[in-house]
Amino acid sequence: MLPDQEDPTGTISAVLALLAEPVRLGAATLRPYASAGVTTIGGAASWRRLLGQADAALYRAKHTHTSVAVYDPQLDSDITETPARPRTRRRDRHDDASHPT
Repeated sequence: MLPDQEDPTGTISAVLALLAEPVRLGAATLRPYASAGVTTIGGAASWRRLLGQADAALYRAKHTHTSVAVYDPQLDSDITETPARPRTRRRDRHDDASHPT
């Protein structure tokens, strides 16, 4: 979790830059790459919803080939369902109190 700030992508980008440092493995040099999805606590009813929002942002980052994407409610309708990634799971759309694990 990050403290409230205007643009959390700077902090996340710095972490991703560290993860992207080349790694020597024997004679090979690996160049890892990662993406991140970011959301804010404001307005989310549960931790499941927060994870769902961060997941939607992550898939936006991967789809647009950017390292970081911040959740926007528009992402909920833009998600393309695939066998590997179903549309936001029903359980992630509800408050924990109304839908037990």
